[in-house]
Amino acid sequence: MKLESSFKIAAVFQFIVIVLMSVSASYTFLNTQTNVLINGICFYRYLSYGMTVVFSYVCVSRYNKHIALLLSFALAILALSPLSKEIIEAFPTFVSFFAILMGITTVLLVPEARGRGFFAFIVALILPSILVESKVGGFPYFIATSQSITYYEVFATTMVAIGGYFYLKCTTLGNLARHDFLSKGGKENETNAINQWISFTSGIIVVCTIGAVAFLAIIAPVVASAFQPLLKDQPLYAFALMGCIGILVVGAIFASQILTREID
Repeated sequence: MKLESSFKIAAVFQFIVIVLMSVSASYTFLNTQTNVLINGICFYRYLSYGMTVVFSYVCVSRYNKHIALLLSFALAILALSPLSKEIIEAFPTFVSFFAILMGITTVLLVPEARGRGFFAFIVALILPSILVESKVGGFPYFIATSQSITYYEVFATTMVAIGGYFYLKCTTLGNLARHDFLSKGGKENETNAINQWISFTSGIIVVCTIGAVAFLAIIAPVVASAFQPLLKDQPLYAFALMGCIGILVVGAIFASQILTREID
């Protein structure tokens, strides 16, 4: 009974992380525009809708191929219908729903998928805003974020996506390990030890993510004010962002490797 309860609690936390990642990525996507328009709508709306059709099928097909085919077919028909412009205009309202659907399918319903299609879709939603806010290449001339979103919201969304990615990877790996262990006749107390180690590792990832976000919100403006005159046109915020992401990714990969060795 205690084991079943721990599974439910873990599933609730995973669902919360999926929703946070989906909503934050959708918010960033909603506030990012491209200068290239098709029928008066930014080009990336059409591209992201196409990616939704593809990723929806990829994710849901791991659960049920017939449902996945029906969903992707319906979305494609809507995009090709006479109401295609209205559909694309309304699409940002529903993009978080599709992201959550992908996350639930590939993390909770089919843990063997390990969230692959879901994570790719989240990256696709936030990547344009990261490129423009980081002042990389000529993207600021092609992509523009609206005034309602700030540097720090984009950075925080990036951290939520990265932290959520490694958290869900760890917990999904733990779910698979527990399932395999119990199917081979493992004991509950030994499984609880695995649960504790996964919780500890996941906690480290969450703390690192919060620390990185706090660094960006508090330290980066101070550093920028002090050194921006020396660097002139160099994108100092991009340097801070890339540094924090690098530290977080290396730390999370290291934690994941330790977790894998412990489970094996």
